[in-house]
Amino acid sequence: MRKIVVFLIFIVVAIYSAFNLTSLKNVRPAWIFPGKTESQPAPPQSQTSSVIVNGQQQTLDLPENLSISVFAGDLGAPRFMAVRDEALFVSIPKQGRIVAFPNSHTSTTADQVVTVIDDLQYPHGLSFHGDYLYIAEENAITRITLNDSLKASSRETVVSSLPFGGSETAGRGHRTRTIGFDRENNMYLSVGSSCNVCEEEGRGVITRFNEDGGDAEIFGFGIRNAVGFVFHPQTDELWATENSRDLLGDEFPPDEIIIVRKGKHYGWPYCNGDRIPDPDFGEDKQEFCTVTQPPLVPLQAHSAPLGLRFIGGNLLVAYHGSWNRSIPTGYKIVAIDPETREVSDWITGWLVQGKAWGRPVDVIEGQNGDIFISDDFAGVIYRVYKTTSRK
Repeated sequence: MRKIVVFLIFIVVAIYSAFNLTSLKNVRPAWIFPGKTESQPAPPQSQTSSVIVNGQQQTLDLPENLSISVFAGDLGAPRFMAVRDEALFVSIPKQGRIVAFPNSHTSTTADQVVTVIDDLQYPHGLSFHGDYLYIAEENAITRITLNDSLKASSRETVVSSLPFGGSETAGRGHRTRTIGFDRENNMYLSVGSSCNVCEEEGRGVITRFNEDGGDAEIFGFGIRNAVGFVFHPQTDELWATENSRDLLGDEFPPDEIIIVRKGKHYGWPYCNGDRIPDPDFGEDKQEFCTVTQPPLVPLQAHSAPLGLRFIGGNLLVAYHGSWNRSIPTGYKIVAIDPETREVSDWITGWLVQGKAWGRPVDVIEGQNGDIFISDDFAGVIYRVYKTTSRK
């Protein structure tokens, strides 16, 4: 009898392990990666699609069987997005407001735009949790409730006095704040540094709170500017984009995808890339660098990875693009296989002959499986959809 019980336990464990290894591959919708097999990722075959942006015909390369169009335009500089039920919500930091597009799952183009709330200080990250929409402003975390018209019906500050401003040489510093919740109802906030490279308190970190803004503790250290983060759909690990320091050449240090774990240090400002001491702040930090966390996935330097989402079994990442590299790079959406860490181009074409006509910021899946991409340079939201679906 004991042998039978042991055998049954072995079978259950084997089935459970196999499910965990493969379940991420089955996240809907499969059409997003038409060239990808269950067992081994493959860069999807691409096709060129025309899209009218601000009255100009542009072309983008994207996987076969997919099309792209402008869902909404004339938005100024749209940044991060969130979805609740049928509506798409978008932050516009420079305008100090959040807007919503009702019926985004049935509309091919936005037929209505609602100002959810305005008079905010550089609002960026958005996250729905419980009955609230949480908004990460430059200096505070605000949460609101919505009425049936998707307008704010109440407003409450749950965290005030966030550090903001910059150094004399860095202007206002990294102004964006990004927010999210794990399965245990913990709230996380990323606050980028005030500078390119410097020593400072309270910035270059990800902080964890309870859902009401209390019990604050620094969760991850040495993270120069994690503009985007997302929780793994199976493990609930926090995956983040990291924008590394500038002024060390075109190829170093790499930008990064990191998994942020409690109490760990990710190097900045003392170490870059795979634990390499920084020339300005790492002279006496060689030993310290050996215990910092290396990147999970190193990316091309100066790509400026921002928003990211687990969609279709892969991690889609928006590369905003370089601002000070001698040969521009980025300006695209890539797909990263979470298991092999292979990076493949997913949508390209915003950079033409060294000049950019668009800069992707964030990517998110709508209720019906369409994918929305924000672009704060062209001032639009794109919709990516299966070619055989509604147009």
